[in-house]
Amino acid sequence: MAGDGIEVETLIDEAPVTGLQVRVVALCALAAVLDGYDIQALSLALPSMAEQAGVSPRSFVPAITGTLAGMAAGAILLAPLADRWGRKPLLVGVMLLVGLSSLGAALSQGIYDLTAWRVLTGLGIGACVPVAAAMIAEYAPRRRRAAMITLMACTIGVGAMSAAFIAPLISAPFGWRGIFAAGGVLPVAAAALLWTGLPESLVHMVRKRPSDPRIAAVLRRLAPTVDSSRLRVRVNAAVRQSVTTLLSPTYRARTLLVWAVVSMNLFVNYVIVSWLPTLMRSAGWSLELAQRSSIIASIGGIVGGLALSWAADRGRPVLTLAIGYFAAAAALAIFPLVPPTLEIWGILLAVTGAGCFGGQFTLTSLSASYYPASIRATGLGWVSAAGRVGSIAGPTVAAALLGNMPAGMVLAVLTLPMLICGVAVTLLPLTLKRGVGDDTPVAVGQVQTP
Repeated sequence: MAGDGIEVETLIDEAPVTGLQVRVVALCALAAVLDGYDIQALSLALPSMAEQAGVSPRSFVPAITGTLAGMAAGAILLAPLADRWGRKPLLVGVMLLVGLSSLGAALSQGIYDLTAWRVLTGLGIGACVPVAAAMIAEYAPRRRRAAMITLMACTIGVGAMSAAFIAPLISAPFGWRGIFAAGGVLPVAAAALLWTGLPESLVHMVRKRPSDPRIAAVLRRLAPTVDSSRLRVRVNAAVRQSVTTLLSPTYRARTLLVWAVVSMNLFVNYVIVSWLPTLMRSAGWSLELAQRSSIIASIGGIVGGLALSWAADRGRPVLTLAIGYFAAAAALAIFPLVPPTLEIWGILLAVTGAGCFGGQFTLTSLSASYYPASIRATGLGWVSAAGRVGSIAGPTVAAALLGNMPAGMVLAVLTLPMLICGVAVTLLPLTLKRGVGDDTPVAVGQVQTP
């Protein structure tokens, strides 16, 4: 009987954190680091590509929007497959896709083939973080879940920051192609490491493959005294792994509001990710300093994300997210009012990064808690996909503004979407009155839903 079993989720929530769980977070964080590098690679290579080709940076808008469109498609088409096939094979596969397509970008000869390769890179990037977040959510105890997921998400900023450090060193001897080449070799190597070192989600295996021998092996690392035959998970036979479930009465309000917040947040994020070096260059910064301006925003994002997740695990996610968003809005509004010096604009970039990047990292962890495990990767995939509406619109709008207003004013335009995030996130608790939709417990050995 189901009542005689032990729920996997309860077992993980009540047991101490083990080395296996730390390894899961570390390997998922590694994937996110390399995603962060490859997200940033195009914007870092863009000034050199434009100068070498003798064209305006705006000529590369197709490659930027192609990357973001690929990310949306990856979140919609690839990430939900993790709910069917497993978290591990999807994560390994998308890392291979990111690596091989980045190597293709390094060999590209024109804007059209560069765009094609970046679309493929975007497909992999778009699926990576939702699947990694789902994996961590299913290995992390509830008391540490927000911190662990946010820690993984923050490493995207580490990757972007590393890219900003590495790009000037690589581009000096190898040019812009070296930036993409590094972003190709490393994910391929990481895919091999993930295949050998990352376990499959225990929750997923118990639900989908209750006779899988890997269940006992994983359980020995988590709770060696527990009999694997007694494990059960929460499964609701009525739950379908599709967007229609996310928009059903139980989940509709939270889904639509999270989609709105994440799209506005990513509108701002991807203006910064895509155009910050170009904006700083137009404001009079040197090429090397402009390339490294992303480091400042990334550091702010990492610090902000960790601080926000710390507060989120202590029951104050809405308040801290709102503070982060409103602080970023204030910083963005100040840019055109002060001179573009490293000292002044550097502080504003750090505050902006803490609010917009840090807020996005924390929002990822909260989104993972809004959906039950049976549709978690699907839910996170569609949250990510909805965000791509903003991530595509942001760089496109910024590209149109670049030739018509100074860099400070372009950044100030981003105040409005940040304010929208701050207001909208305060409404999130109202969407949870129906509960989080936890699945009904079903024991191992009972009929599993396909």
